[in-house]
Amino acid sequence: MSARTTATTEPLVTVRGLTVTFDGAARPAVDGLDLMIHRGEIVAIVGESGSGKSVTARTLVGLAGDAAHVQAEELTIDGADARRLSDRGWRRIRGTSVGLVLQDALVSLDPLRRVGAEVGESLRRTLPGLLARGRRRARAIELLAQVGIPDPADRVDSYPHELSGGLRQRALIASALASQPALLVADEPTTALDVTVQAQILELLAQLRSDGTALLLISHDLAVVAAVASRILVMRDGRVLEHGPVEQVLGDPQHDYTRRLLAAVPSAASRGVRLSSTEATPTAERTPGERVVLAGRDLVRTYPTPGGGTRHALAGVDVELREGEVLGVVGESGSGKSTLARVLLGLVPADSGEVTRPEGRLDVQLVAQDPLSSFDPRYTVAEVVAEPLRSVGGTSRAGRRERVAELLAAVGLDAAFATRHPRTLSGGQRQRVAIARALAADPAVIVADEPVSALDVSIQAQVLDLLLDLAASRGLAILFISHDLGVVHHLADRIVVMKDGEVVEHGDVEQVFHHPSHPYTQRLLQALPDLRERAAV
Repeated sequence: MSARTTATTEPLVTVRGLTVTFDGAARPAVDGLDLMIHRGEIVAIVGESGSGKSVTARTLVGLAGDAAHVQAEELTIDGADARRLSDRGWRRIRGTSVGLVLQDALVSLDPLRRVGAEVGESLRRTLPGLLARGRRRARAIELLAQVGIPDPADRVDSYPHELSGGLRQRALIASALASQPALLVADEPTTALDVTVQAQILELLAQLRSDGTALLLISHDLAVVAAVASRILVMRDGRVLEHGPVEQVLGDPQHDYTRRLLAAVPSAASRGVRLSSTEATPTAERTPGERVVLAGRDLVRTYPTPGGGTRHALAGVDVELREGEVLGVVGESGSGKSTLARVLLGLVPADSGEVTRPEGRLDVQLVAQDPLSSFDPRYTVAEVVAEPLRSVGGTSRAGRRERVAELLAAVGLDAAFATRHPRTLSGGQRQRVAIARALAADPAVIVADEPVSALDVSIQAQVLDLLLDLAASRGLAILFISHDLGVVHHLADRIVVMKDGEVVEHGDVEQVFHHPSHPYTQRLLQALPDLRERAAV
């Protein structure tokens, strides 16, 4: 038995031949899936968007939706035949046998309800009449303490928006654990969390496993899976392509798709190699220049806080970006990364300090994390990409059409995409459209604020390769903001580490990653999950 599991021999969950179809879909979302989960075991399902992993998770908690048609040769959860459960039966199962933790705690938690009331509601719903109101509050504090929330007696009265992302995620887990479920289904529980917060959540999941709870972990992050899971299923297009112990699947993958997923993971080892190729193809050569194209000197930006105080989002920040260089900016939420980007772009003013930008009004362009929210929903792709051209003027309609086709080709999109609407595109295609729009003004600098954090690993690989290609072919300088240290290590030439509005460390990316001098940088790097550790076992 693996050292990572205290699993019993009797399965808690047995699934055979699970197929889930939706009305109007061309193919099943899940096609013939087999799965067993034992008590005290973490089983992970990995795959990209559309692979069927989240549909599988929701089916196991009876939340596949009214349009779903679920069939299975066997679907047993904690001794109950889930194929025969009514809606009422599923509610009883969700209350006693299965808990669900979703990705976005801020959406999942009621914004008008205090955290203690949220956990208490789970207790009231699952243990009716057992706990009086005062006892529910005391039990809620115990649960918040169990999941590692500091000062739980104070935090119990906090609203979700008053907690950090990591504390919100812990509160959501506490709510799911209120009825002591035998199985916890966690769907992307660490996506978009800072690396230190992610490490805390993974430690909590490992502790739950040690206490005998079974977990089904849904993720597209192979490093996260490697940190805690004992077995892994790799899904694509609704089918399981490969499964087995984590060490076997990650260390000696048998399927080409699994090998491609592993090759696409950015890290120190992938520097200088194209992530979207399995042939170890080198990235285009580039040599950053010495000319500074974007700089901030002693930047200060404050925001008011409740009670009449102020918070320093930037506290005397100095930063320089050189021609053709990729400068990575890392730090946890609230460190000041995005405020720095907005000040450098001129979207918000600094309270004091000086910003030096290229002379042209459109010479610095933004590529945001969620491009769809920045597109006019009425526009086609061609109209989105042509926005800067219309702003500058001096280009005929025919000239704009030709330029749009050139820009789409530059980011690897066929000219046929010009007539489509962004909402019909995949996440990676929308991000390419956002980059094409940024390139339309022929900028000297692109500021990329978390541009790949919401993308699947293979799509992320394509976008990162594209950014490096553009830096090499056009001499673009890129300010790349991210909480993903693996991405920054792969991509950047130099790095700036921010904490509480200050730059605590900066320098050559290899020097900072291999010989960090500041304790905060050291903590960030220590919290980074290492895919190679499990793959090498």
